Amino acid sequence: MSSKKRDTRFFEAFTDAKAEYQEKNLKVVRYDLLTRDALLEMDKENALVLVAVSPLEIHGGFLPLGTDLIEAIMMFQWIKEVIQERQPDKEFIIVEASPLPIGWSGVRGMVGTIHVRHKTFRDVLQQYLEGFVRAGFKRFLVSSAHHGNIHAYAIEEAALRVMKKYEELDVRIASPLNWIVKKLMIDHPRKTWGDIAEQVGQPPLTEEEYEALAKDDHSSLMEVSFMNHVNSELVDPAYKEKDLHTTPISHMFKKLLSAKLGTLGGPTGVGYNGVPSMADSRDWIPLYKALIKDVGWFFIEGLFEKSHEEYIDEYATSFFYNLVMLKTNWKWRAVVVPALIITALLCYYPLFPWNLLSLLYIPFLLLFVGLKIKKALEPS
Repeated sequence: MSSKKRDTRFFEAFTDAKAEYQEKNLKVVRYDLLTRDALLEMDKENALVLVAVSPLEIHGGFLPLGTDLIEAIMMFQWIKEVIQERQPDKEFIIVEASPLPIGWSGVRGMVGTIHVRHKTFRDVLQQYLEGFVRAGFKRFLVSSAHHGNIHAYAIEEAALRVMKKYEELDVRIASPLNWIVKKLMIDHPRKTWGDIAEQVGQPPLTEEEYEALAKDDHSSLMEVSFMNHVNSELVDPAYKEKDLHTTPISHMFKKLLSAKLGTLGGPTGVGYNGVPSMADSRDWIPLYKALIKDVGWFFIEGLFEKSHEEYIDEYATSFFYNLVMLKTNWKWRAVVVPALIITALLCYYPLFPWNLLSLLYIPFLLLFVGLKIKKALEPS
């Protein structure tokens, strides 16, 4: 360890901590350090609870296992900054909840990854959020730097279940993860990055940088940049020598069948997708910070300024929520939905092209074989 920093013990996160402190127009509260009486006296009606949640997992051998959780906590610092910048005259109460180091991991087959089942993750997060609601809080921002599709979907599931259960209290829970991914990877990413580079006063991106961003999937350009920003001493310089590594689209489906197939290059393989060495091509932090602040402010306005109906319609779920196969217990839906379609078609016997019946059987066959493979690969 560098002489610049002393050894830090785990418990020192508490030795110099305060339960409350003022940061410009923000009153910041550490929930775990509050006393009961202090909690009861709080203005919980107008408080914003920040909840960071991400699994501990392999990040290429050169980043910490807790990278996603650390990044989620870091993003909250940027959210606080954008509130101070855009509404400096309004007082906010920010409640920092203890982070949850859990989640559904796409690299669950790699040694060192701590993975929990889809339903378990959704239920734990739901009950965690409900505990804060019962304590009197109504506004939540859930941050995660881990974008496994199932993980991100489960966050929205948990949030929506809590909001429906406590609808009469107008509880609002925001999860910007899928919105950030959509803006970075789906909605004209070249234009997005070009505009942001110009906004922060940086030169236009090179073709090589655009290509690296398009392939930035796990433990690569973004995450190396983030962790170097947080604490470069936690990053192994070996990333500088890491060239492009990608996995085929089939990996997305294989990892759903079995934990053993949820790897990036095998149980002790490379553990990254992308071009980690491109993290040094420029200072990426101002670009990511500007984008996350914009998305974050969009949700802050929704949480505090919009009507309940507007919030549910525009903010409660992302475009990902229409992908029903990502829901908890999706396998049953994968059986029921095709069965209903076939039944509906059979009702129109004269119009039904019977020569296509064999093709309709294929999804059932694939599902059956997949479940058999999953059962065979799972440890007894």
